[in-house]
Amino acid sequence: MTATAPTAGLACLFGAVALAACGGSTTSPTPQGPGASGPALTEITTTAHYTIHASSGDTVDTAWQDAYYEWLLPALQLQSTPRLDYHKYRDRAHLAAVTGRSTNGFAEPGTTRFHTIWTIDNHEGVHTVVILQIGHPPALFNEGVAVAHQTDPVRGLLRPRWNGTDLDALARMYEAGGQLPPLSSLLTSIDFFRFDSNITYPCAGSFVRHLIDDYGLAAFKTYVASATFDDAAGVTEARFMTAYGRTLSSVWEEWRARIR
Repeated sequence: MTATAPTAGLACLFGAVALAACGGSTTSPTPQGPGASGPALTEITTTAHYTIHASSGDTVDTAWQDAYYEWLLPALQLQSTPRLDYHKYRDRAHLAAVTGRSTNGFAEPGTTRFHTIWTIDNHEGVHTVVILQIGHPPALFNEGVAVAHQTDPVRGLLRPRWNGTDLDALARMYEAGGQLPPLSSLLTSIDFFRFDSNITYPCAGSFVRHLIDDYGLAAFKTYVASATFDDAAGVTEARFMTAYGRTLSSVWEEWRARIR
């Protein structure tokens, strides 16, 4: 990742990570202290919407980041937040040395803090604002809403992508190839993360995009506000039914038919 605004492909590399990487964990990272290895995040830069924490010589594309934030909030019909704390690491080894987690990035649920190795972010910050203002649903929807907003508004690329490919195109490929896991195996967060994230994340993003585009943001926000990350499968189905007036399985099958 360069320090310039990303290409459509580079903008969407945030999801190929483990549970803790994308707001899935409810624990805090290991604090940086005297025993931590790797350069400390001593350089502080403040922008309109972020406080950037980075090591000496490291960079974040602050102009791109502020522009993305200004696109994201109206897209999700959210209010402005306190400045988000963007913790930038040089690479996975640096992030692991400082936080104790082996991943590309993660958000700290319920706080303004997220951590990433990328010089732009269109994923972890989505978790941050969604959890702060709407709720923290099971991973299918939590990762889905983040991936569904992996766009590059600076370049006018407003259809979300995963590794440079349109989400629906990937979902269609996985559906046709029999690689799409059954809905029943994705309903709890712990089960969702058992599968290949390069399949589940773009498919979840495509599904959430279907929910928002076809049923409206209000219903999605109603569901998310009622949900918790650790909901059992039956609880998720019941809460979805209350918010949408339809069964989750029927809307899932509708989505599968649409991508086909």
